[in-house]
Amino acid sequence: MKAIVAILTILVSVQAFADDEYIAAPDSFTEIHLSNSNPNRFHCVNGNVNDVAYPADVPIDAKTKDKNLFISYKLLQGLSGETEYVSKRHDIHVVCGGEVFSFSVIPDRSPQAKVVRMGDPNRKFLEENARQLREMSEEQLYASLVMTALKNDYKGNITATQQYKKLPEIIPNVTIEETRQLTMSGAGLRLREYTVTAEPGKVIQKEKLIDSLLSSSMLAIAVHPAKTGSDGKTRLFVVEKKI
Repeated sequence: MKAIVAILTILVSVQAFADDEYIAAPDSFTEIHLSNSNPNRFHCVNGNVNDVAYPADVPIDAKTKDKNLFISYKLLQGLSGETEYVSKRHDIHVVCGGEVFSFSVIPDRSPQAKVVRMGDPNRKFLEENARQLREMSEEQLYASLVMTALKNDYKGNITATQQYKKLPEIIPNVTIEETRQLTMSGAGLRLREYTVTAEPGKVIQKEKLIDSLLSSSMLAIAVHPAKTGSDGKTRLFVVEKKI
């Protein structure tokens, strides 16, 4: 109980995503289809493209630019003069951020160019959360999460889900409804946001809301603004350990 109250002061003051997009993991083969008529893009999620290797007998045009590799197939001319498209199955190896990604490629006549994302897109968010955990005190981290919810300004390291749940009465004549949850990946933290409804101008004492009905693993709590507005509403934020 004392730990929560002490925090109050601080708070107040790998597979295809779609038919035209893939995500790949390093050190394993991923089967992909590439367009043999339009440029395909390989995107290095957590670094730059360092190198690319493919069979010498496959007519490929490969161009790299920072985090991206563009793969196009050269058109061939048949014996009778007709245009032929590359259809031979082959392998491609890409060094991305110092890691090797290997692909078993099937060229096809799809006019839709493909996008291949190499690496876990969540890793940078987990790394950012790890950095915050190293550099912030627990109280600062909780306050930061509350400010994120207040400003509705969260990046990819925060996952938001809508909630619609009315809680049993904790304070007489005060209604509390859960509206949203924000989860911080890799930090083991979750914020629950509630809408508090009472008579207009009523001061909501957060100390009276330290209750297991709101959270069984509460770490911090804040009410903003402290008084309900002319509509009788205010916002309640509870930071908890994500079990």
